[in-house]
Amino acid sequence: MNSSSFLMLSKIWNKLGKPNMNLFRDRLLLQKKIYLLQESGFNLGYNFSFYLHGPYSSDLATDGYKMNLGENISDNNMDDPVFNKLNILEKGHENDSFWFELLATIVFLRKRRNNNKEDIRAFIIKNKPYLYNQEIFETAYNKLIQEGLMI
Repeated sequence: MNSSSFLMLSKIWNKLGKPNMNLFRDRLLLQKKIYLLQESGFNLGYNFSFYLHGPYSSDLATDGYKMNLGENISDNNMDDPVFNKLNILEKGHENDSFWFELLATIVFLRKRRNNNKEDIRAFIIKNKPYLYNQEIFETAYNKLIQEGLMI
């Protein structure tokens, strides 16, 4: 576990909506938002691997539980342009865990596995059918390109 990762997380905790780690939806949102922030260039130092619901970091989960206990929460209202990207990605999908799982899965498959759009679509249809809707997939994919998270 990286103490600087925890410190950075404590500085942005409020911007993330103070996730309640007792709720699965909030834990999922935390994982996906941090993953997308890191992929946007705001590196908190968490390592992610692909798990059941997309990119997952066990160190981030541990730090999230610590944050929920109120350990070392900073009042620093850190501002970074990368948060604007996250806000743009979230617009119209506020606290929608399915939306963030879809976004993070697309980015992970594109960047880490170098899958093309059709391979990503096929993976989601086969492995995460609950996430797939053609219109929503296209919207998510295009939004990620517009915000510079993918080429």
